[in-house]
Amino acid sequence: MGGLPGVREFPATTAGYARLPGWPGGFGTVALAGIEGTGSYGAGLARHLTAAGVRVVEAVRSDRQDRRRPG
Repeated sequence: MGGLPGVREFPATTAGYARLPGWPGGFGTVALAGIEGTGSYGAGLARHLTAAGVRVVEAVRSDRQDRRRPG
């Protein structure tokens, strides 16, 4: 509900992907996962979560110039 429920790291391996869906499920029903880079480095994770029945959307990074402009 607008807060950060927790932080945990999982290796970008088949074994890490297999452990991932159980962790957020401990907070409640997972309806959606936002993943950055679903067309490249996040593609394997996106495929794995989709196969597990989780709806996946791409979380788009903001423009690099916009991120660096404030200092």
